Amino acid sequence: MSTRLFLTDEDSLLPGYKCMIIEQKSDAPSLVITKTATVTSPATQPQITRQSNGNQNSLYSNILQFITDPLAANTLSSLAWVFHLYASVDANVANTGLKFVLSRFTNSLQTNFLTSTTGGALTTVLQDYNLTSINATGFTFNDGDRLVLQVYLNSVGGSISGHTVNLDYNGFNTYADGDSYIICPDDISVLAVTSVKTITAIRNCLKDNSSSDNFLADDEIIDAVQDALKEYAMSKPLQIASYISGDGVSWDYPLPRGFIPDFSEVLEIEFPSSIFEGDQVKRIIDRRFWEILQEPVGVQPIWFLRFNTLSPDSGTNNTAIRYTTRHRHDTVQDTIPADDYRAFIYLASSYAALIAASRMAATSDSTISSDVVNYRDGVSRWNAVSKYWRDRYEAHLGIGDDYSAQGSTYNWDTGYSWGNQDRLIHRRQNR
Repeated sequence: MSTRLFLTDEDSLLPGYKCMIIEQKSDAPSLVITKTATVTSPATQPQITRQSNGNQNSLYSNILQFITDPLAANTLSSLAWVFHLYASVDANVANTGLKFVLSRFTNSLQTNFLTSTTGGALTTVLQDYNLTSINATGFTFNDGDRLVLQVYLNSVGGSISGHTVNLDYNGFNTYADGDSYIICPDDISVLAVTSVKTITAIRNCLKDNSSSDNFLADDEIIDAVQDALKEYAMSKPLQIASYISGDGVSWDYPLPRGFIPDFSEVLEIEFPSSIFEGDQVKRIIDRRFWEILQEPVGVQPIWFLRFNTLSPDSGTNNTAIRYTTRHRHDTVQDTIPADDYRAFIYLASSYAALIAASRMAATSDSTISSDVVNYRDGVSRWNAVSKYWRDRYEAHLGIGDDYSAQGSTYNWDTGYSWGNQDRLIHRRQNR
């Protein structure tokens, strides 16, 4: 069984890397068109860089390299990998292709286990370079190890300088520009999983904790946890901060790490940031002077932050962005506050009970009279269990139908029904 690894523009928690995500695209798909200058051989060929593409500022010219989250221990076979990368060059005479390097990362970057090239040179036609590599060097990695992809330019028959190579990734639509990913010939998975503690707590709530004959499978419990995470994030989203570095020229900047279009909300933007200035004064930019925009490049969308009336001065981390995003709850990272953990378990238990109700609903009543099981009554019982745990969750958060606002508004008519006259005290112009 093979595994796809999608190239994204999300910053890894390890500085200097972008995330490479297993079997799914980024939550923030926004096409990135990289630009890397060619060099004349036999000079050392450069690594792909993230340069300006019309909607990204010029400071994002650092080299690009992609890394997975920590992986579960596994053995990689000595088989070929497949690279689906959208690329082109501005002139065929550049005689430049691509070279792919895959390496293992423990607490640092290790010796590569695969190096492969596109074979021929890139052309001016943007296309998916569907390349099957040579066989990799098989090896065994431990829990917590990662995989790293680095992409370099490659001279094909004598490259020349003065041209530009584009490598596009993080596209939203499939089979289109930027739908870039690689295929590992083996089945790999991330180390982060739902903890046994959480699964056990949900089973205890549902009294589905038999040592040998549980009604719900662990995978169904995990699905319930994921549904609960999404709803909890709607009620109490995670608030984080990121920094961007101004260049004194650009108006448009990439969205910060973890920002999810149509979910995340920018709470405030501070420029220059108090940390950059070395003081305790917050200088918040008025909401009228910035916006989150989406523009198309071909069929792919690009999301970005635009400053309408200013361009942040040149400086490292001189602009702070505070915003909301989704929570994580797994064995690697848990952002659920300790005070809300039990409430989160209640919500996940509610979702798990709905799964149990669905299973009971799919079970047919027996036509044999000796079968006294009433499956429809089982559906009602599981739905009641789901409602009970949802009520407990909402009571903890102070939401739901039983928690109404302690104030209300009432619209006074501005005139009497028999004529548009002033009232005794409240004149029309003041209402």
